[in-house]
Amino acid sequence: MLSMQMIWTRIEVEFKILHASALWNEFQPGASDVDIQETEGFLGITFPDEVKASYLLHNGSNGKMLIGDPDQRVYQLYSCVEIMGDWRREIDLQSEIDQRPELNRQERRKMRLQHREDWMDEDDLLETEEEVFFGFDQRVRCNPPDRGWWWHPGWIPLLRNDGGVRLCLDLAPGPAGQLGQIIQLDFDSGNMCPPIVASSWQTLFVTFAQDLEAGEYRLREDIYGGFFLSFA
Repeated sequence: MLSMQMIWTRIEVEFKILHASALWNEFQPGASDVDIQETEGFLGITFPDEVKASYLLHNGSNGKMLIGDPDQRVYQLYSCVEIMGDWRREIDLQSEIDQRPELNRQERRKMRLQHREDWMDEDDLLETEEEVFFGFDQRVRCNPPDRGWWWHPGWIPLLRNDGGVRLCLDLAPGPAGQLGQIIQLDFDSGNMCPPIVASSWQTLFVTFAQDLEAGEYRLREDIYGGFFLSFA
């Protein structure tokens, strides 16, 4: 089995081949054992060994979208501080929603979207479609009241893209799921169970390294003269 050190080394090699050394340098130095222990204590969880090993190497990507998923969508890697902050915001919002039992499903969805997208106006919010597909995938714990309405405290956000979609470490899988699987949380998808994008953190990174090696990504220039990682 490949170690996280070996996987990260493969990724670094491919960034250099892409002449993306400046982007590679956005990956931050590793967290300390104390940082990881404090994060685990704050979240009330224990990270899988592969996640710990990864964060000992790189503790975030400085807000840059540098990690790809199997569909070549690119995400920023959260730091330990960012993990705790995002998780805390979701817990607080869930508590706020739970304290208002008079809200119907559409009103609860509206609160979620307002929290995530301040630019959405009233008409946008009212026109959002609501689909109820609780329980269609037994790998993901998605049946109320087990997980509240939209969030489970065992979903740990580790990656986020510029559209607000997050990839979460799932430490509360469904009866057919796998502890440590990676799920995609997108509040725009309504009430549907979050899809699984990888069976583990290590698998997610192995796939990213393989896609880099297969030429699935390239360096692109933005309108400001900067560069970003994108699918080929």
